[in-house]
Amino acid sequence: MTPRSAGRIPVIIGIGELIDKPADPLRGLEPLEMLLRCAAGADADAGGGWLRRIDTLRVVNQISWPYRDLGGLLAKRLRLRAAECIHGPVGGETPVRMMLDAAVDIARGESEVALLCGAEAFKSAMALRARGVKPAWTDEDPGHRLPRGEDFVTRLAARYGLTNAVDVYPLYDNATRAAWGQSFADAQMESGTIWANMSRAAAANPYAWSGKPMSAADIVSPSEHNRPIAHPYQKFMVAQSGVNQAAAVLMTHLDAARAMGVPDERIVYVGSGAGAHEPHDFLARDRYDHAPAMELVLRRTLELNGVAARDIDLFELYSCFPCVPKLARRALGLAADGPLSVAGGLTFFGGPGNNYMTHAITAMVRALRGGQGRAGLLHGNGEYVTKHHAAMLFAAAPAHPVRNEDLQAAVEASYGPVPALVEDYEGPCAIETYTATFSRKGEPDRGVVIARTPDGRRLAARVGAADPDTLAVLVDATREPVGTPGHAYLRGDGLVHFSLSANPERIEPAVRFEKLTPHIALVTLNRPDKRNAVDGAVTRLMVRYVEQTENDTEIRVVILAAAGTAAFCAGADLAELAAGRGQETTAGGNGFGGFVHARRGKPWIAAVQASAMGGGTEFVLACDLAVAGESATFGLPEVRRGVIAAAGGVYRLARAIPQRKAMELVLTGDSLTAREAQALHLVNRVTADDQVMTEALALARRIADNAPLAVAESRRLAGAAFDGTDAELGERGVEAAYRLMATEDFKEGPRAFFEKRRPQWQGR
Repeated sequence: MTPRSAGRIPVIIGIGELIDKPADPLRGLEPLEMLLRCAAGADADAGGGWLRRIDTLRVVNQISWPYRDLGGLLAKRLRLRAAECIHGPVGGETPVRMMLDAAVDIARGESEVALLCGAEAFKSAMALRARGVKPAWTDEDPGHRLPRGEDFVTRLAARYGLTNAVDVYPLYDNATRAAWGQSFADAQMESGTIWANMSRAAAANPYAWSGKPMSAADIVSPSEHNRPIAHPYQKFMVAQSGVNQAAAVLMTHLDAARAMGVPDERIVYVGSGAGAHEPHDFLARDRYDHAPAMELVLRRTLELNGVAARDIDLFELYSCFPCVPKLARRALGLAADGPLSVAGGLTFFGGPGNNYMTHAITAMVRALRGGQGRAGLLHGNGEYVTKHHAAMLFAAAPAHPVRNEDLQAAVEASYGPVPALVEDYEGPCAIETYTATFSRKGEPDRGVVIARTPDGRRLAARVGAADPDTLAVLVDATREPVGTPGHAYLRGDGLVHFSLSANPERIEPAVRFEKLTPHIALVTLNRPDKRNAVDGAVTRLMVRYVEQTENDTEIRVVILAAAGTAAFCAGADLAELAAGRGQETTAGGNGFGGFVHARRGKPWIAAVQASAMGGGTEFVLACDLAVAGESATFGLPEVRRGVIAAAGGVYRLARAIPQRKAMELVLTGDSLTAREAQALHLVNRVTADDQVMTEALALARRIADNAPLAVAESRRLAGAAFDGTDAELGERGVEAAYRLMATEDFKEGPRAFFEKRRPQWQGR
């Protein structure tokens, strides 16, 4: 991409930065106000008169307050009527990419003046929430959903607790240590050395949140204020997000800067850069001891700028967790004890969400202006060692026109073979990498192992507190767990567990699955000692068994039953809610218990032998048919506890029984006996308690004897009876009939009737 003229060289002319540490956290600035002050600061830094000329506003993704349109608000407050507003996606690399995008647009003549900016007020927002105070900040969007860790991982990864950054990055730190032949102490000291240098950089940065330099030993050693977080990390080895920080960067081209009288010594030149990403599913990467996207991005950035690493004076290598700068410095051939950050790193400067690299840009601009170097390299990392972008800044005009290359094709071409992922493996395996998390008392409470089978397949497995011997090996600083052989077992919580023992204790599954006949499956809630209450294990297994029954072409009907005689299901396990694990009782689109909103094409029959209050009634309503024992009771008593039956029970009950009766039940929380439920058609049949399964199986057999495709279409149409007009439903019926006409079963039914024999349904 060649500039239209030598004068259209993209340059940075102004920077603004802010740190907000009010004596009373409740009086902290909101992000919008922080941005306005930084924009004004950048304008003043450039000599003034630039704000009205901004034609492109690039706003880094902001998390701490749910604005409807932060860029639009900022543009309005800055009176930028014609400016294009660009909102960045989630990712720590985005400020680098957005700076390069602005530079390329300026070089092409598509933009004259651009403002890159970002702000976070995490510290104030957390203080306000802790005190139950709602801030009077601007333009809250009550429907806005902030990004969460599970948004960036697969269902399988989330199932094993690999959700947040602190869960995933250890996979790289532990794998790289083993691959590089380091002892645990050596690897920790390398991390500590890099972090100690960053703490000194932060101490010299007036905008850093923590200005206290630390020694390498203090950073990696456990103490009262430096507890272990996730192996191998102590608190002072991870990004600290509890900050209020903002920054802005004002960009234009060299001709405009000089025309407005910006002194040459205040101008910083934007060089070229590149970006690429690893597979977003970190379980689908070839290895955990390298990052091909990072390596190619860094090396290509040097090539584009015509420099070698030894020619670079200043560095900002992203530092959310130690593995990132460790990998980056090796790709560049840099020493661990050299200066790898100008801003101070995400632990000591602070981790303002996606915006750290905007602060790194401002710090590097100050360093270049101050004569601390002539060339600086910026590297940003997003998600889980996933997205990488790098660029260079110079104190003098670079020799090459600005470019922003996409290296994705090159990364994918260089990628090694990715191991096949197996979900329910049982048998011998060896640790590929791992992590372990700690309680606030500093004790390991669970581990996650990524392992390889003897034939090279990959699996995820949990190590629970019930296996202290294996957990102790994962956190043993005197040995290397990577490569250690062990065994994988499917346990009662529905997860694969890794153990060093060949014969670990077997645990009853929270949900059992069996085939009663080739065409009838039985799924049994199996926590009778907990009144079959729904916890994370029940939810995970229900998700699995819904999928299993849908994918098994033999199965035509499923019975949902429960173990014991005390309860069919008592709803959510209150112990899970009290422990802050309430989210484990739902599963994305499958809803409560991994079942109530699950997409199912086959009929389910609830076999209810006892109380089914609250969540139990939700399960029954989500089934297609129900058989109840005389002792069974039903109801949605949530209003008596100050909540509602939000899993779908309220509207399903109103569809299943007369509306006024449904209204009475959901407003009073009253219950129904089995006979009352039958009279209202909430259940199909009532029988003696000890005959519930017999009756449910008889009903299932009658359904299974019919053509499975016709049953599925009939079920779908009956379920849609409340979702359209008569004409729309009639059209759906015609469409279903046409689909059936194309099947073998459609021909088999009439043929068997005329031949006076039982039809042989094929389900196709």
